[in-house]
Amino acid sequence: METPSAYVRRYALVAIAALLLLLQVQPASAVTTSAPLVAATFSNHDTLATVSHVIAIAGGRAPNDLTLICDDFNVQTTITWPTGWTLIVQQNAGTDAANGILSCAYRFDVLGDPDSVTVTTSAPIDSTWVGYTIIRADPAQRLFTMGTQANNANPDSPAATVTVDTSLVIAAYGWGNSAFASLVSYPVGYGNNPVKDDGHVGSSASAAMSTRNVPPGTEDPGPATVSAAVAWAAATIVVSPVQVSIQRPTNADLLIIAILVIFVVIPTTLAYADDNLLWLSVAGIIGFLLAFQLFNSTGDIATTIAAVAVALVLMTIPFADLFETRRST
Repeated sequence: METPSAYVRRYALVAIAALLLLLQVQPASAVTTSAPLVAATFSNHDTLATVSHVIAIAGGRAPNDLTLICDDFNVQTTITWPTGWTLIVQQNAGTDAANGILSCAYRFDVLGDPDSVTVTTSAPIDSTWVGYTIIRADPAQRLFTMGTQANNANPDSPAATVTVDTSLVIAAYGWGNSAFASLVSYPVGYGNNPVKDDGHVGSSASAAMSTRNVPPGTEDPGPATVSAAVAWAAATIVVSPVQVSIQRPTNADLLIIAILVIFVVIPTTLAYADDNLLWLSVAGIIGFLLAFQLFNSTGDIATTIAAVAVALVLMTIPFADLFETRRST
């Protein structure tokens, strides 16, 4: 009959093995991304010159959805976005100081956000805007932008640096003031999610955006085309995807599991069956700790495997002697 001390000793070994398994085997973290997706587009314009430009936003948004708006103001003015909106573009159009301004801002939605935003100006003017609701954008980022301006028929968003795979690059344009013109074409490769307002109701202010998902590198959208030479402003906006950390076993994790089995699980099982093999379990636990420390300090899988093989040979020498002794008796 098993004595209480033997019972405690054996199950203590099993507990030690389980504890080592929980503490030491941790699957490596891997990062995956899902490309930002334009869930909705919206656009409109002021019907009259005003200092309060009320922009209706697409409904159905969820917390952390990204709302991005680019508003083209017909003449120079002081522009104020509401609290909670981050201004990323304030680009004069053309080369004449009297021309309009392209102003872009964004906000990651929180629960209870209204379906509109009011942008104010220092004087009554006309404006035209375009906007996106974007899902799967990283809410921790600050959107990266580049801007430029000129007078011709080819609004040209500048090159921008993309650092995260599957980022959404947005080519945004505002034009007008110096002449009436309509958008003829978007840049090559930027036919996704087109949105524009160039209906010219009481104002020549016009705006447009389109997108493309790209890998890391330098991304230059290239020129769009409008129907006449005008003063324009253009911006390139980069939206990074949300990054999700997942746990995936690696070769290193599998090696640690193998070390656990060899040095802890098998010796503990043998010791549970035979008190004379208790030393084998103790030696196994020590061997595991040494092998794990070796791998943790060197990171070399081949060296660790070699050390495990040597330890196994050393562990089997006393086991062979015990087996020979029992056979002879």
